[in-house]
Amino acid sequence: MNMKDLLIFAGVAVGAFMLLKRKDAVSLRANEIENKALPGQSGYGWRYFTDGTAISPDGTYYYKGQMVYQASYDGVSVGANYSNLT
Repeated sequence: MNMKDLLIFAGVAVGAFMLLKRKDAVSLRANEIENKALPGQSGYGWRYFTDGTAISPDGTYYYKGQMVYQASYDGVSVGANYSNLT
């Protein structure tokens, strides 16, 4: 490794460090928020995440209150491909 390569590497490392240390930087990964709702209570079965994503018990995805993906159910719960059962 020559001096030019070392300087480029150091510059990239410093830039990445500064970007990750920013207080207002958006997290690259959302964390799940624990849902303590019990069966029969409102919210039971829902999953919530720190980036504003919520997943309903039927698998429908919401982002910041807006539905982004409607889950569908075909009556068979064996995976994406069940043609081998017919």
